[in-house]
Amino acid sequence: MTSPLMVEEVEGALNGVLERLREEGLIAAVLRSGNAPVFPRAYVMLRSVEISARSIGGSSTRSSQEYELVFEGLGADPLEQYNRVLRAALRAYELIREDPTLGVSGADVLASPVELRRTDYVDQGRRAVVLSMTVRVSVESTR
Repeated sequence: MTSPLMVEEVEGALNGVLERLREEGLIAAVLRSGNAPVFPRAYVMLRSVEISARSIGGSSTRSSQEYELVFEGLGADPLEQYNRVLRAALRAYELIREDPTLGVSGADVLASPVELRRTDYVDQGRRAVVLSMTVRVSVESTR
């Protein structure tokens, strides 16, 4: 049975966006579990879910979900890594804006990228560049 929150469906659809980036050659791997030593790579992380229910003339559940699409680059040239993960993040933005329903059926879904943040760190002498895109998703399902 599908949850009225549709969390698994939305997360799966966002992973589908990242798979498309991999198919287009913009990232090398989509992480779902574990740690692949290839870059650039990306993964989806659920941050929060807020839930409200209504019972006026029927029953419906509304949730506001927040996800992070995380893009990581690691290499000798931090500018090159930044440019690679930025291209991937901007393409993900385009794909989500082109279809804010994320192709999810069974509920009203509306996804919107709302923020892009950059973090740099050093890993064994190599600079890593991480871009995190916050995506807010509104889901309303009726029973």
